[in-house]
Amino acid sequence: MLTLLASRCQIVAGTIAEPSSGNLSEDLTSLQAAIPEKACLPQRLMIRSLISSVIARVLSDKGLASTINLTEDFVAWTMRDASSATWRSDTCSLIDRCALAVNRLTTQRRECVPDSRVRRALALLDARFHESTVSLRICAAEMHVSVWHASRLLKEHTGVGFFEHLHGRRLRAAEALLTDHRLTIKEIATNVGYASPTQFGRHFKLHVNMTPVEYRRSVHSTQSAA
Repeated sequence: MLTLLASRCQIVAGTIAEPSSGNLSEDLTSLQAAIPEKACLPQRLMIRSLISSVIARVLSDKGLASTINLTEDFVAWTMRDASSATWRSDTCSLIDRCALAVNRLTTQRRECVPDSRVRRALALLDARFHESTVSLRICAAEMHVSVWHASRLLKEHTGVGFFEHLHGRRLRAAEALLTDHRLTIKEIATNVGYASPTQFGRHFKLHVNMTPVEYRRSVHSTQSAA
């Protein structure tokens, strides 16, 4: 039951380690869907252990420990009775507040990116990641620089290269679509910009540590436990 949550926590931990952490807020929010509606006390304690390790790292590594209200809320949550009827809503509420703080921080940092070319590149990726034809060359044209220069600027200012930005956006969109069982894996691959289900599956497995089918089954298992 907790396989999906453990996998999501690993992904968040990886995002925290990235210099830009541009998708950290979304990754944190995605943890909520992996928390089962019903769980016995030992499972709740395991969930709290997984979530608390992630949030403690976010507070420490992203400089949010000085955010007094958030830190106090976190400490209070770790001390709360895990058998409480509100354990899940309390956990999701804390994740929401943490994600909001991260989102504000990310927005501030993005607005502070001194190079307008990089801001244009990020905006293009946000708007067109689902297009299979989007490329570093197109991104470079938007930035009015060479392909080599575009790649260097993105890495220099965000800590993440073009393809990491592109696949990160595609896979997060795919995770949301995989909860809709009306869509086939092939349709999802197309909708998020991959040329084939094989290419989609390879990148998804590398990023999420599950195949798209395994991820969908895990989500379904978590929802069925509710």
